[in-house]
Amino acid sequence: MCINKKYNILILVAFACIAIFSIVFLFLTSNNLSIQNYNTELEFNGDNAYNYVQDQLDIGFRIPGTEERKESAQYFISKFLEIDSNFTYIIHNFTVYTTECQNILFKANEEYDNVIILGAHYDSRAKATRDPISENRSKPVPGANDGASGAAVLIELARVLYGQKDNLSSEIWFLFFDAEDQGGNGILGWDWIEGSEQFVNDLDDFYDSATENIESMILLDMVGGTNLQFINEQYSTSSLLEELFAIGRNLGYTNEFPSNPVSRSIIDDHIGFLDLGIPSADLIINFWDNPSWPYHHTTED
Repeated sequence: MCINKKYNILILVAFACIAIFSIVFLFLTSNNLSIQNYNTELEFNGDNAYNYVQDQLDIGFRIPGTEERKESAQYFISKFLEIDSNFTYIIHNFTVYTTECQNILFKANEEYDNVIILGAHYDSRAKATRDPISENRSKPVPGANDGASGAAVLIELARVLYGQKDNLSSEIWFLFFDAEDQGGNGILGWDWIEGSEQFVNDLDDFYDSATENIESMILLDMVGGTNLQFINEQYSTSSLLEELFAIGRNLGYTNEFPSNPVSRSIIDDHIGFLDLGIPSADLIINFWDNPSWPYHHTTED
């Protein structure tokens, strides 16, 4: 599958790969580095991020239960093993009704007992239920933005952060969620965020709660596109989201991270972590009824 609208990926490279990386990196290293002494553009490879999105689209529609979804999971594993052949990863198998699904967890800096989670979903929606053309609404969504963009940024974040891990004082989890985007009749009978809810239910299988502490969770969802503007996601931990927005504005991304952003409440993969009392933030663009981004859940994404 080819990307028909290259502006999606060009903006992804120009903005998300630099801005989102910069914000997350500076958040993680706030005790070690400052904006003045770290040039993210020297580290972050926009060509890599372009390729990561294109690779996912070339695999096909990453719908839960399909071979393409399975191939995507193996693709992520291969990319992390390119970073380090000993990179720790865990495949979290679960089922939704009778459909086999997989979350994929990668761990870095495991010598620390405080954990920060960086997450994104990688499944693409089975039906384009918001497509303006009625006959397209039973067709699948390519998911360049809604699915592939967040996963691509996670891979490149892992590559760069792994090279800077001596500057980090936390264990970092890179967490790829399956089965996030099938609610609202994407797949009949499914709810939203099935994968992250299953992961949270099984969380004790992935860490020792007696000796380890999950400090925060940052979710990347729909971080590509044109005329980007991130929202004040209302379920998010306000202090954490405000800190991320402040870093974005300090880096010069004042249009993307406005001082008075649109406020919306989004059911997303951070919800289960919030329910456990883990400070969590959803970095997501203003996509609902936004004429600058009319591609959400359509065949044009």
